Amino acid sequence: MPPKKLGKRGPRKYGPHMIKAAVKLAKKGCSNNKISEGLKVTVDTYYRWRREYPEFDEAISDARLGDLDEIEQSMGQIARGYEYQEESVEIVDDGGRKVIKKKISKKQALPNLGAQKFILSNRRRARWSEKIEAEVSGGLSIEIGLPESLGGSAPSESDSEE
Repeated sequence: MPPKKLGKRGPRKYGPHMIKAAVKLAKKGCSNNKISEGLKVTVDTYYRWRREYPEFDEAISDARLGDLDEIEQSMGQIARGYEYQEESVEIVDDGGRKVIKKKISKKQALPNLGAQKFILSNRRRARWSEKIEAEVSGGLSIEIGLPESLGGSAPSESDSEE
């Protein structure tokens, strides 16, 4: 009987099971390095699969976009303000015995100015960007001289009269 080989198994094979596993990790927000670790392949193999198998690359990209869509919707909701329900528990004395009462109340989250500013400055840049653009025309002239201590000369009177 030949001795058992020690060490790692051979290379993992690409297949539909790899897409499912990669999508699951991408949805959790894992980086490309973490996805390759989760698939038990090298980072080089992971990137090669993304180049060679468009369905693999697209599935990972779509999984990440799904989270971004939800986050974008949440940001819009926070910017506009929203209503939510808050549940609280109260222990009340009811003639010598304690009774637990659940209380549900409607609350209002006010619109968030920071979220509004972020959305406007990114989606309506022309109007809301804080970036200032300036156009400079004409020439620029710079004279560089050495200080006297390094062998340069002091400005002469003719230099200052110009």
